[in-house]
Amino acid sequence: MPEPTLRQVRMFLAVARYNSFRAAAERISTSQSTISIQIKGLEDAIGVPLFDRTTRVVRLTPAGAELLEEFERLAATADEVRAKSAQLAAGRLGQLKIGALPSIAAELLPRVIATFGQAFPDVRLEILETVDQELVAAIKEGRCDVCLTSARMFEGGMNFEALFSEELVAVLPSAHPLAGGGEVRIEALMDEPLILTKRGTSLRSAVNQAFADAGGDVFPAFEVTYIATATAFAMEGLGIALVPASSVRHMAHPGITVAGIAGQAGARTMGILQMEDTMSYPLQQQFIKVVRAVSKQLSG
Repeated sequence: MPEPTLRQVRMFLAVARYNSFRAAAERISTSQSTISIQIKGLEDAIGVPLFDRTTRVVRLTPAGAELLEEFERLAATADEVRAKSAQLAAGRLGQLKIGALPSIAAELLPRVIATFGQAFPDVRLEILETVDQELVAAIKEGRCDVCLTSARMFEGGMNFEALFSEELVAVLPSAHPLAGGGEVRIEALMDEPLILTKRGTSLRSAVNQAFADAGGDVFPAFEVTYIATATAFAMEGLGIALVPASSVRHMAHPGITVAGIAGQAGARTMGILQMEDTMSYPLQQQFIKVVRAVSKQLSG
């Protein structure tokens, strides 16, 4: 026995509403014969008559009246599914899991989320703020859809789109001999107590490369997980923290100086990381458009 179709249900509701095959046909722009055929098919599928056609006015049979509310609910659900599908296809609805390095989460991400939220208020965002190797794992395992991270860590099957370059700066006490001369050179930092992030992070890799390029090795006084911790250690005079420029752009602390590093040593390329097989998802594309626009605004 064939199952009722959504088209048959909609035609049933039209006839039930107007109590006329002719009026229903006019309202939904189809022929009266088409409606008659579809209603007959619906009645055959259900096994009982749905309309009493013995009078000039078409009326619901008891079975038709009993099914009316269920068919209305079915049609309403179909309308909701259609509308939701259109929103999903346009990237205007759903959930997006975003990962970001702490430096990006503090500088770029707030503006991105505010802008995206205004344009797409029905999208639910989930944020993971962590170090780059964890972001790579999160992308690979599906715990994140898009990550804002560095270019140093991504693997095969992933796509990285560069957005901007971020150089390192030194955070040191204002009374330190290196604090008064503008930029500092990597060579001048080789014998200083350094506060760095742990091995395996993109920031530590950038520092290691900068020292290697200058012919030196890195022997930190302290290794920490987060940039904020490194900066706090420097504020207490425990050493010189090497951190991304964006992480201290708005920092104001008495007794602390932020100095650039000559030659932009250790600069990191930051950008968007995705799995290649998910790049066409509409919701991700909408979010990435906002990331590009906001990144361009901030760098301009």
